[in-house]
Amino acid sequence: MRAPIALSKTKLLSLTQCRRKLWLETYSPELMPEPSAEKTALLATGNTIGEIARQLYGRGAGHVVSFERGLRAAIDATRALIERGGREPIFEATFDHDGVAVRVDVLDRSEPLPKIVEVKSSARVKDHHIDDCAIQAWALAQNGLRVRQIAVATLNRDFVYAGDGRYEGLLVETDVTERVQERLTGVGGLVAGARRRHAARRPSAGTPRIALRS
Repeated sequence: MRAPIALSKTKLLSLTQCRRKLWLETYSPELMPEPSAEKTALLATGNTIGEIARQLYGRGAGHVVSFERGLRAAIDATRALIERGGREPIFEATFDHDGVAVRVDVLDRSEPLPKIVEVKSSARVKDHHIDDCAIQAWALAQNGLRVRQIAVATLNRDFVYAGDGRYEGLLVETDVTERVQERLTGVGGLVAGARRRHAARRPSAGTPRIALRS
């Protein structure tokens, strides 16, 4: 019997940032601060960088897992692509385990064992990027998929756009495999903690005070 999909990578990352942020997002999202103009712009930039990453890693090939028909359809589509085999990358590959769902920006299948590439619209690898990758690696491992490497692709500060849609050199990969491996054992505990908070009943009175970490 499949566990119900109740959690996501985003919710788990919320828990790593603040013990009560997950509670607030679940039960009182209206109390969350409105996204700033800067954050909205960063989100738009991230979407653009994601499209460029597909162009760079796919080189005209690859499969994009659609989310239009929902999470379960995306998971089934990913499974079908993996079972079919091939060397083309899978973009937005979607997995779940024990009610936790993750999406992988780039699942590089150019070699027998795949590589996870997490694409970020920042110029350096940040600590929460490692947590992000650890959750992904955990979900893939629980699905029996062993990876050869885990990398974070960030923006190259020295990149100069030459025009004509040529973005070679925009992204720079950093191998974070060892750092992710150090955090893998803690993901199970993180999931258990998130599930307790996600399932907790709303307090009868009062709202927790929240101090969000940037």
